[in-house]
Amino acid sequence: MEYTLIRAVEDWPEDIQIDKDQPLFVDTETAIKEGETDGGLYGEVRLVQLYQKHWPEDALIIDCKFIPLKTVLRHIKPYQLVFHNGSYDLHTINCATDELWLPDNLDDTIYLSRLALFNKGAQFDLYSCFRYCKIRREECATLDKKELQKADWSGLLTEEMLQYAALDVIGLCELYERVEQAKETESYKLDMVNLKYAVEYSRRGVAADQKLVQELLLKAVREAEELIPSLPVNPNSPKQCCELLETSSSDAETLVRLALEGNKWARQIKRARYLVKHINFLHKYNRPRVYGFFNPSSAISGRWACKGGDRFTHTNLQQVPRELTKVFKAGEGKVLVYMDYAGLELRMAVAWTGEPVMAELMRAGEDLHTFTTASIFDIPKAKVNKVQRNVGKTFTFASLYGAREGLIGSMLRTKAEIILPIQELRQLRERYFDTYQTFKEWHSFHEGSIRTYGYLDIRTALGKSVRTTKATDSLAIPIQGSSAEVTKVSLALLKSRYPDENLISTIHDANVLEVDREDADLWVDRLNECMVEAWYYVIKDLAIPDLPMPKEAEWNYTWNFGD
Repeated sequence: MEYTLIRAVEDWPEDIQIDKDQPLFVDTETAIKEGETDGGLYGEVRLVQLYQKHWPEDALIIDCKFIPLKTVLRHIKPYQLVFHNGSYDLHTINCATDELWLPDNLDDTIYLSRLALFNKGAQFDLYSCFRYCKIRREECATLDKKELQKADWSGLLTEEMLQYAALDVIGLCELYERVEQAKETESYKLDMVNLKYAVEYSRRGVAADQKLVQELLLKAVREAEELIPSLPVNPNSPKQCCELLETSSSDAETLVRLALEGNKWARQIKRARYLVKHINFLHKYNRPRVYGFFNPSSAISGRWACKGGDRFTHTNLQQVPRELTKVFKAGEGKVLVYMDYAGLELRMAVAWTGEPVMAELMRAGEDLHTFTTASIFDIPKAKVNKVQRNVGKTFTFASLYGAREGLIGSMLRTKAEIILPIQELRQLRERYFDTYQTFKEWHSFHEGSIRTYGYLDIRTALGKSVRTTKATDSLAIPIQGSSAEVTKVSLALLKSRYPDENLISTIHDANVLEVDREDADLWVDRLNECMVEAWYYVIKDLAIPDLPMPKEAEWNYTWNFGD
């Protein structure tokens, strides 16, 4: 395989021209960015690889140590650019640009492959897709791809590294030809809109109250400095903790169980581990503005994801601990407008299956969890206490996707510090499905199909297909995927109708805007409008197409909504 390494404008081959009517295949290799990353993930773009089908088998590899990345971006922007997992490349590129950079015409073979090759496997990294399509190249056999992915791309480029860089972008051309038929699907078009949008609002970040962060950090560090040295073991060493506790495991569930039984060491180890994580979060938040790389379809279900990579300024803004949401705030003269879909996945499951009992409760605006708790404990609703309601709520969400009594018991112990005997958990689960018979029939169909055929092909509300081999996946993926489609449609509506929006985060079932204080009520109405309309659009062909979704947008000066 040939390639041309370009380190000056005159290195560009005279016989290679970019055809504006053909897709241009693009890949990047990234390296550590001194002072900004501690690794190459979302680091500095070192190489940009280009290829078009009509070229000789000759990839162009542009070395951005010699030719500025901005020059390359300006040159390729007008063309139809095709990436594989373009979320990574586009986010990384935008870390290096002063202004938002997006191609005029974008395609992504990871999204296309998930649609066109859904029945081939569960992994859609580039080499898995090559394997599904039998795209084989002699060079593949001689390259250690895993090692090259971890290589230091900031220094001397070896022949192996350059061969690897060229191989990916040439293979990408072949892959695109195998999967491009999925371009016209609604699912793909929606993902492309949201991919571009995610790159845009990932640049915005959210303001952090550094004074509050530092106060919380100081308090946590002082407690940790007092607690951890007093322990006879390293709390983060499973081996040492197991020996001290005389157990085979020191996981969260074991620590909770032992702590509830009065074991002092288990309680203190649990607290020490919490403090270490808490301090790590606060260190990430200790800056004027915190960012995350949002991806509209990272998971196989199509759910949103957010990452920080190796960048010091970035973290997962979808997993902010509840007790730390208060450290995020609106900027001067601004407020945060927030709306989450009330029980989005549960409502989606009801609309999907046509579950009549739960649908009626939702229409009536009743407290679903209190009703469920009263049903499974066989007590009047007025007698339901806080602990029982917590159990009922856990059963509602865990049972939805096929969790058995053992897993539900584990969830109760770990998350709510509630211990129930397995026999009682089994009885409560049976009563849950006696109450919601349609869910029981839905589960039976999926479990039976997987048992009989070994797999079940499912589809989301907007047509994304996934092959599943576990009943829990076949139950969860269409609901989670359809719920993600609701969020994606809501954001597509928001962006198209109100181009001056200022979205700063999306968290599976919630969206957050930062707006001028005087416009807060206007944006509350706009967010309500787009999110509720998206709900009805996605469920329009389901069993209950008119299941209500409350309008619950609100505004606040901090991210501490609902507290």
